[in-house]
Amino acid sequence: MLEEIEHAPLIAEVENGVITAVSSEQDTAALKIIESLFMVDSRYRIIWELGIGSHTGLENKRGNFAPNESFGG
Repeated sequence: MLEEIEHAPLIAEVENGVITAVSSEQDTAALKIIESLFMVDSRYRIIWELGIGSHTGLENKRGNFAPNESFGG
């Protein structure tokens, strides 16, 4: 289901390090899952880490894979 965000990204509004709202141009399972996590435990709203990918020589892999963290673009 996380593959959906490749073509329908989730947009998070953040205030003081906490996600206050999440939206998407499409109604996806990924959006529903993240909203459910927020309802179950508000700690999922806290931004603990921010990564910026800059390695454009890598091939992006479908899904939620650690190598994608350094993928540029």
